[in-house]
Amino acid sequence: SVFLPKLPLATAGQYEGYGYLGLGAIAMIFIGTYKLIRDEHRPSFKTIAPFAIVICAAFLLSLSNRITLPNIILVEIPGPSALMRVLEIFRASGRFIWVAYYGLIIVGALLLARSLSGRALLVTMTALLALQAIDIRPTLAEFRQVIRQPPPRFFDPAWNTLAAQH
Repeated sequence: SVFLPKLPLATAGQYEGYGYLGLGAIAMIFIGTYKLIRDEHRPSFKTIAPFAIVICAAFLLSLSNRITLPNIILVEIPGPSALMRVLEIFRASGRFIWVAYYGLIIVGALLLARSLSGRALLVTMTALLALQAIDIRPTLAEFRQVIRQPPPRFFDPAWNTLAAQH
């Protein structure tokens, strides 16, 4: 983030669930929630419940059994071995944060669309998008550097044989 400090990691594997919404998305969610609270015609619980359940479940799964804040392991919960075997299928549970984040972003955008009219919505969303682009620019630059790296070379002669066959 350009605006917020970078948080240290507690373990080397935390990059798997890299989950920073970006200041534009965070602001959108806060504005949408504020508008929802002030709205006299709030959506019913039946309307919100499915989104809330999926978002909360994905967030809880993303925490895994080792919960950190930011570089301190707060708690490590041993789970039942049967449950742990099922969850290990997903390898890196931190990736579930993206389900929660996309859900939050969609809900935030829907709340804004519901509470603002045409021009106000366009101006607000444009400003939030600009804020988001500025905020995550350093992360995007790092990502571009990583993907520009040449692919690894395979030196084992077996690879040449396999490549010739396909």
